[in-house]
Amino acid sequence: MLKPGERISFEASLAAYKKGQPQPAIQAAEECAERKALVAQWMGNLRLDTPDPVVNEMFAFSKIRAMESIYATKSGPMHGPGGESYYAAVWCNDQAEYINPFFPFVGYEYGNASALHSYKLFASFMTRDYRPIPSSIIAEGYDIWNGAGDRGDAAMCAYGASRYVLAKGDREEAQELWPFIEWCLEYCHRKLNPQGVVSSDTDELENRFPSGDANLCTSSLYYDALLSASSLARELGHSAAASRYTKQAATLRKSIDAFFAGNLNAIGKWEECVGSHHGTLQVELEIMSLFDGLLKSIDARGLADAAGNKLLVFSQDNRIAFAVLNNLVCKQKVVDLCRCDSFVSGLFEFGRHFNVIVALLNKGAVQACAHLHVGTIEWLDYQNYAVLFLL
Repeated sequence: MLKPGERISFEASLAAYKKGQPQPAIQAAEECAERKALVAQWMGNLRLDTPDPVVNEMFAFSKIRAMESIYATKSGPMHGPGGESYYAAVWCNDQAEYINPFFPFVGYEYGNASALHSYKLFASFMTRDYRPIPSSIIAEGYDIWNGAGDRGDAAMCAYGASRYVLAKGDREEAQELWPFIEWCLEYCHRKLNPQGVVSSDTDELENRFPSGDANLCTSSLYYDALLSASSLARELGHSAAASRYTKQAATLRKSIDAFFAGNLNAIGKWEECVGSHHGTLQVELEIMSLFDGLLKSIDARGLADAAGNKLLVFSQDNRIAFAVLNNLVCKQKVVDLCRCDSFVSGLFEFGRHFNVIVALLNKGAVQACAHLHVGTIEWLDYQNYAVLFLL
């Protein structure tokens, strides 16, 4: 039993070995020191500094979680998404799309090595007749999982690989991955439907929600991949490819706008999928480089309250949006406002503690709302719009 003021240090380890495999001695003190030094390196190389300390800490902890989840497998280093079951495997979304483009910003060489290895694994499934690549490569790189069909995996890889090599800045790696990027882009091009957007079996949610025959996520990834690949092509001296991808992106941009955009003067939502037999899933999807006629705003509902209450953002055209924080305001007032003989450009909540709904109204809507006494109206000198506050 320890007496007051006394201390004791001890170590514990959990390990498994194959029969006959030698058991290395574990030096706990050295392992702990190396761990602290590694985390200090991660913390020093990249820091998110925002007015919200909660978001800053979330980023720091997420960075540790992302960096440490790399395992030495038979085929090479493989990053795992976790969940206490998904190890020694890589996915087109979790690794190729999400984490791999992030590694170069931290300067973690083992992370970069795992990224390059994952792209090489997926590239080994390129075929001359452009069959879908697998969604996941499992069993240390020696088997696959493809249970959800084509989830837009080629778009995920084209997007992630392009951004990874642009961020890494290593010309040799860029040249090595360029054929894979080109293949993925050509695969997506061949999957364009008559309306000019990418068709796929599902999206990365894997039918957790209906996604129809063509979904916004896959086409958005393909769009950004075309832009990133165009930039990369110029850096590598492939001027013809850069021009081709730029033109394809411009065409796709118009197709996405025409195919997925709904009545944006109403609530500002997009249709996530078209062609589903279960109806469309309405989502508010913030993606890279939004297009003509779409809301161009920052969706701050994911921020903590202190920062969200201060954030107010307008779009660049008359489809204006307020960036807002949460979803706790009385929905009946939204319904009542929508029933007015008016055209509402946007309905967005503004701050948890204020419990306010903010709407932007054109002149034709002001009189109707004032007559119904639904809120306080104040004029905003922005393209002749008024601001309606529902308390």
